[in-house]
Amino acid sequence: MSVLSLRDVTKIYASKSGEASKRALDRIGLDIELKEEGYERKVLDRICDALPDEDFIVSSFHAGSISKVKRHRPGVRTGFIFKEAGALTPDVLEGDTDWMLPVQSLIDDDLLTRLRQAGKKIAVWTVNDTKQMMRLLGDDRIDGIVTDRPDAALAVRAGLDAPD
Repeated sequence: MSVLSLRDVTKIYASKSGEASKRALDRIGLDIELKEEGYERKVLDRICDALPDEDFIVSSFHAGSISKVKRHRPGVRTGFIFKEAGALTPDVLEGDTDWMLPVQSLIDDDLLTRLRQAGKKIAVWTVNDTKQMMRLLGDDRIDGIVTDRPDAALAVRAGLDAPD
């Protein structure tokens, strides 16, 4: 897994004209995870100066952070990350968060049905096992996965043998 600075990300986007960069950016999403509450506006101001709203998603375990992001910049896509079923309150489920990001261990038919009925996109984290990647990416209710192995996920999605 690699962590990029805003400077690194903007360099990649600046070189977007290169064919390899363009192909990668079309297939791999940029997720900006807010680890704490209180600096949403500052992060948005910096990132929105560098990137178009549609090129990233802002996610957090903190529902309050997601609400602040939507109030400050309604066009930015947001995701609520959760690892306990109890975190999925009616306010969260009915709110304007675009994506729900449950931990892999919570995935079952009931949860997927509830999230889809609420009109949410679904990305499961952290999926590093290729067999789980195949299973989850093969489920049409799941829109994506979060992984430390993007090379393997891209291979699985393309129907190729994933690297070990």
